[in-house]
Amino acid sequence: MKRFACCLLLALGFSTAARADGLPEWSIWKNPRDSLLVVSLVDTAAGTFSGTFINNAKGYRCAGLAVPITGKITGNQIAFVANFAPCVNTITAWKGTLGDKTISTSWQLYSADDDGNFKELKNDDVFTRVN
Repeated sequence: MKRFACCLLLALGFSTAARADGLPEWSIWKNPRDSLLVVSLVDTAAGTFSGTFINNAKGYRCAGLAVPITGKITGNQIAFVANFAPCVNTITAWKGTLGDKTISTSWQLYSADDDGNFKELKNDDVFTRVN
């Protein structure tokens, strides 16, 4: 029984690490609004990653500005957040599934204008790997 439990734990550990390998360092992902997710660092042991997000969506401020992102990956589940504070009072969080060449997500954007009024937007994105 102990051998079975050890084998199961090893198999689960290898499958999680293998999934994190599906998100390689210096990979670039593009969504339908031409925004880019650039993954620059992946820590497979911790299940974390970091990089930058470049918003190119029409009608949004900060177009073309790269902001830092941090994220977590567990198996094929992925989540990451971008803080656009250098440009505007906005934070966006994505949560979804990592595939072979795509990241399918739902996102929530929270912002506050200069008068302190809050706004929340929600939508879906599919990022496609471009490199």
